[in-house]
Amino acid sequence: MSTPTSIASLRDYVIAGHRAPGPDDPRAPKGGERTPGSWHEYTSKWEPVPPFSSAPSPSVSPRLKIVTWNVDGWTASSEARLDAILAHVFELQPDLILLQELSPANTAHLLSHPSVRAEWFCTLPCPRTELIVQATLARRARFAGALGGVHRLSLPSRYGREIVVGDVRVGDVRVRSLNVHLDSLAHDPSFRPAQVALAAASIAENGGHGFVAGDWNAVLPVDAGLCRANALEDAWEVAGTGEGFTWNWDGRSKEPFPPNRLDKVALAGMQCKSIRVLEPGSVEGVDWSDHCGLYAELAVQGARL
Repeated sequence: MSTPTSIASLRDYVIAGHRAPGPDDPRAPKGGERTPGSWHEYTSKWEPVPPFSSAPSPSVSPRLKIVTWNVDGWTASSEARLDAILAHVFELQPDLILLQELSPANTAHLLSHPSVRAEWFCTLPCPRTELIVQATLARRARFAGALGGVHRLSLPSRYGREIVVGDVRVGDVRVRSLNVHLDSLAHDPSFRPAQVALAAASIAENGGHGFVAGDWNAVLPVDAGLCRANALEDAWEVAGTGEGFTWNWDGRSKEPFPPNRLDKVALAGMQCKSIRVLEPGSVEGVDWSDHCGLYAELAVQGARL
């Protein structure tokens, strides 16, 4: 898909999704295709980082602090809003940051950010041309010498969605992070059950330790059971308090969907010690995002340091 030049092209993207074949159509994409990649670090430019060897990592903790946030990169003041999200997230000192709904301009801005260049590994080596993408950041101070592989996993989707898969080592355990932006809207039947099944299978093939985090677009009744159906543990159900709304959290109408927990962190081979919602502020009167972020502290089961 070529790079859009206006918000109108984003609308065209949504319209195309409505018209795309659904799960019951034999023409629908099956998903599951892997596109190899790597973690990258910035020296004088973004360059790939070799994956870890079989040796244990120098990690000093079996815990991981993660943030996931759909940054809504297609509305006004998007670069200033991304800067505000990053400044807020950096204060929390997470180990991994998973971002969704980056536009090509957002991606370029992210990769030119001084703190990102100085302190973080990134799954994206250069600005991308797809309409909506994800990026995962790993803190250099935590994961130097402890990075594994990266690949993109295509999904059965009306919108050409994919998972950004990035492996890290915590002690002697390989942990797989899956950065997801599942299909949007209330199409019924939905591709989201098949998408979550592919994500769970990816963790299983990696040894069974990992998490699926991001924008799950959980707007249908079927979405409530996707974690249980795939032997994943919903972190909010374990350690969250309150409703945990990440959409329409402030009660301002975002038709057609009421307040809800659209964004999730789901676990396999890990425990959630804490999780909370990160509400956005605003820049120039515009919210940082139409989604809230999530901050979670996870413990890796069986990690030996």
